[in-house]
Amino acid sequence: MEVSKMKKLIAILLMCLALFPAALAAEKATTEVICINPVDGQGSSNYPRCYPSTPLIDVVFVIDSTGSMQDEIRQVKTHIEKIVREVESGYPRPDIRVGLVTYRDHSPEEYEYLTLNFGFEHDVERALQHLNSIQASGGGDHPEAVADGLNEAINNMDWRDYHILGQSNYPDYNYETQKPIFLIGDASPHGIGSSDNSFEQGCPDGLHYKDLAYQAQERGINIFTVSGSGMDSYGINVWQNIADITGGDYFKLSYQRVDVDQY
Repeated sequence: MEVSKMKKLIAILLMCLALFPAALAAEKATTEVICINPVDGQGSSNYPRCYPSTPLIDVVFVIDSTGSMQDEIRQVKTHIEKIVREVESGYPRPDIRVGLVTYRDHSPEEYEYLTLNFGFEHDVERALQHLNSIQASGGGDHPEAVADGLNEAINNMDWRDYHILGQSNYPDYNYETQKPIFLIGDASPHGIGSSDNSFEQGCPDGLHYKDLAYQAQERGINIFTVSGSGMDSYGINVWQNIADITGGDYFKLSYQRVDVDQY
């Protein structure tokens, strides 16, 4: 036996992924094609005109990239790639855009950057290149700029709130995009109660995670939160609260002993 640093990340993220095939199956069963009956005098025949339906997914990964996340980020990179490729291969094949936001902390705790927003990418390969460019470093005190990372993802990404299908001679039909965020980190926001806190008043920019969670809820964004092994009880409560408000789920990473052969 050996102590493995492999977290339960595979099971956790694939559990989240299970939500997508279910949604895609429902989409396939109910709207695999959209058929519109022509109004009298419109169109070249009286037969319905049908259009293929495309499930739409905008997914954003918000990742704490401070030094304590080094092990988690290594695993996250591997398994996010698996998840994206799995979703991309669904039938009907979804129109998927992958977004990435990474955050650290405010100066003087961290000087390299506060947040990095890579935007949405239709090109999955390019999105994965962005993911692989993330390096875990710095961070200062225990709490991090969680609210700033969430704000970038919720309010500074060009989410497709609706997708319109139709032609000029027919009514337009709106289909709502699936909009999940995966928040992955091991530290709570500032001002929540953790010790070793340089910003006891909270985020210097006046952002609060709960306000942001309600903003996400209003936009139909579900946030799935995944906490690293170093998360304290304050952070766990925040992660659970964010997931509850937005209709997502909370998952906790933990160390486990596994047999080498079984692993």
